Amino acid sequence: MDKMRKFRSKKEAFDFFQEQMSRAYEKIYEDKKLEYESHMLKSYLLEIDASDMEVEGRGEILRRLFSSRDGFIRTEVYEVEPDFFELKHSYKGLEIVTYVEWISDRFLFLYTLSKTEHIDKLIHRLVQTQPRIDQFWMWDAFLDAQIRKPNRLFRGFGFDYDYRKVAGEETERMLSYLKMQLWGGGEVLKNFYEDLRSMLKGMAVLGKVRFKEYGHSNGDFVISDVKFNGKIKSYGTDIGLHRRIMIDLKRDYEQKLIQLDRYRFRWSSENLLEGEPFYIVFDSPIPEDIMPLFLENIFSGKMPFRLMGMISQMDEYEYIAHVVDLHVGEKFLLQIFPDMILLYLSEEVCTNTVLRFYTNLQHTLNVGVSLETESEEKII
Repeated sequence: MDKMRKFRSKKEAFDFFQEQMSRAYEKIYEDKKLEYESHMLKSYLLEIDASDMEVEGRGEILRRLFSSRDGFIRTEVYEVEPDFFELKHSYKGLEIVTYVEWISDRFLFLYTLSKTEHIDKLIHRLVQTQPRIDQFWMWDAFLDAQIRKPNRLFRGFGFDYDYRKVAGEETERMLSYLKMQLWGGGEVLKNFYEDLRSMLKGMAVLGKVRFKEYGHSNGDFVISDVKFNGKIKSYGTDIGLHRRIMIDLKRDYEQKLIQLDRYRFRWSSENLLEGEPFYIVFDSPIPEDIMPLFLENIFSGKMPFRLMGMISQMDEYEYIAHVVDLHVGEKFLLQIFPDMILLYLSEEVCTNTVLRFYTNLQHTLNVGVSLETESEEKII
């Protein structure tokens, strides 16, 4: 079981993280094997909605955010600094320690050295049962852009796709799932990535990228795996670089959320309804025999979509879904056709819902998916 360390300052905590990251790199370099789990720093980018929580202090907000409604997760909070906290979670007989950096009233960075299988289950359970917490959902083009930034060296990729999540079990006439990961780096692998990306367009999307980022001096570096659900695993020599990557990801992601916010339906000061729907457009239509399963699985309230919907069939090709977003508990409307979905986002619904819906459609439908405006301007 993990034990709380109760650091005296945020600097002391990050110095400890850096020591563990360096040990992880040394283990890989020396042993040429992946027996470094206890030293691998794992971080999560989280989006929260705590604006109306009537409690005093960030510590109490975190205790409530990270304790599940069903009582399966109980959390103790220790304040290191006003924007940095150490948390101990009790879950299924495990005690898992995490560290939360309060970035803003909407975003948290969570760090941990706990085992991957334990922390992944904890995060999954929290997001599943706590409507105030959501993950980051990084779509294909977003991840691709990360490996092309300055000071970053391409080190590998993972493609991901699972049609079973929207169409039930295996189907004979189409690919059901695909998972592919290749690591190492170099021009050969990078060229192979570009070729494969072009070949699999519309069939599979990026689920993970790996890159090596360099500092500005002293040969400092960090090697990071960035996964589409906002999880980052890192090892290297500089915790500052790891945190800089997280800040970059948060900034880029937040800019897209701000852009999406402009299209939400709201009443103006002149009592006029403003906004327009999002158009989610498919390169090829959803097959007619798959549509009922698609609707049933997407709007069942389950992860990763977290949407509970009541579906009405209007005619042979049109469906209306009255949906509750289980992230914030608010309602919105979808108009569904075989070749597109119109999403009418109300003012109360979080824009992160759009990115969650869009990104997970990319990972579950064997068609190209784009997000557009009414005037056919591509948002993503």
